[in-house]
Amino acid sequence: MDSLIRLLFVLAARLSAPLLIPIDYGLRRLWRSLRGNGWLAIDGKIHTVRTEQKEAFWIAEFSYYYSVEGEFYSGYDQKQFARERTMDEYLGFFKPGTSITVRVKPRNHQVSFIEDLYSEQSIYARLRAS
Repeated sequence: MDSLIRLLFVLAARLSAPLLIPIDYGLRRLWRSLRGNGWLAIDGKIHTVRTEQKEAFWIAEFSYYYSVEGEFYSGYDQKQFARERTMDEYLGFFKPGTSITVRVKPRNHQVSFIEDLYSEQSIYARLRAS
């Protein structure tokens, strides 16, 4: 009986994962954009971009760097995509060396995220500029 319950649990987890992961990602993205409202907006640059496929979606991981009050910092951020083609088109705007806006926590400059990844307005501005 235990093995049947375990099998049903694993099966339910496998079937629900593609549905729950995008919801979790969307909630984390919303939380990050809301909490960054009072944070410093700093100019930064993309250093590297790495991509990978996880189950039913694609992840782009960005490493970036920025400077606050003469001190240099770096960070990592991610964006999730449902399709590889959509990710490739999006990544055309965020190649290494691209200028970005980094949101930095005022009292801890090591805590940051790439604002441009969470703002559709920045993508539209990049589309108009190209």
